[in-house]
Order: sequence, then C-alpha cells, then structure tokens
Amino acid sequence: MEVQINSISYKKEFAGKFGTMHVYDVEYSDTSTGVTKRGEYLSKSADQTTFKEGESYQVTEEEREYNNNIYYKIKPVRERPPGQSSYSRKLKSEQARYSSFAVAYCKDLIIADKLEVDQWEHASMKIAKAMLRIDKALEDDNS
Repeated sequence: MEVQINSISYKKEFAGKFGTMHVYDVEYSDTSTGVTKRGEYLSKSADQTTFKEGESYQVTEEEREYNNNIYYKIKPVRERPPGQSSYSRKLKSEQARYSSFAVAYCKDLIIADKLEVDQWEHASMKIAKAMLRIDKALEDDNS
C-alpha cells in the first residue's frame, strides 16, 4: 500500500535479539483511500532516515493486538535484487570462507615445498569443493 507520512516521532528504545531497537510513532494516510492511521516503525538507528514527513512510501502494514488494543506496525517495502535471498547470501559467505581457507592452506603447502606455485589455484579449488561436499554430507547425516 502507498502511504504519505504525516508525522513521525521517537517513542522509546528496547533491547531486542538484534541489539537496541528504536520505536517511532508514525501517523500516515493511505493515498488511495485518504484514511489516516497511527502505527509504529522499528529502526536499528536512533536517527531513522527511512521515513520523512510529507513523503510517500510503499509499506506493508500489520495489524497487531496488545492488551485488547489494536495498533499497526509498518515497514517499508524493499525490493531485493535477483539472487539476493538470505540463503544466497549465506551460501556466498560459506563459499568465501572455504575458498579463503583453501588458499591459505595452499600457501602453507607452497612454503613447506609440498606444492608448486603454479598449482595453487587448482589445489585451492579442489580443497574448497571437498570442504563443501563434507559439509553437505554432515548436514544430510544430521537431518
């Protein structure tokens, strides 16, 4: 839904599982219906820059209930680039970790005269692929 931000003000902070979170009271109007609502927005920053008064944004709105009171939680809609799922980022992180370990190990083999310098890239790839296979096998065993 598209909304226009009428006002935004700092409410409080609290310790969450991802660190200190900051709560903002937001008054906004649905641009298609003109209905004005109040909601909350959570930010990791005490100086949130996501919403500005008078600007329009695409948001998601969740209706919540607390102590028999209804309130709304809003979040900006953020488009993720293709291939940027959390799984994709985690996989790339694991691959980077394995490849850097493999290169470091090959460097140690070169220093110990157990590997020729021109073989480091091929050996690093073999080591990294083997580590990925081992992790997959361990994951399959645990499921």
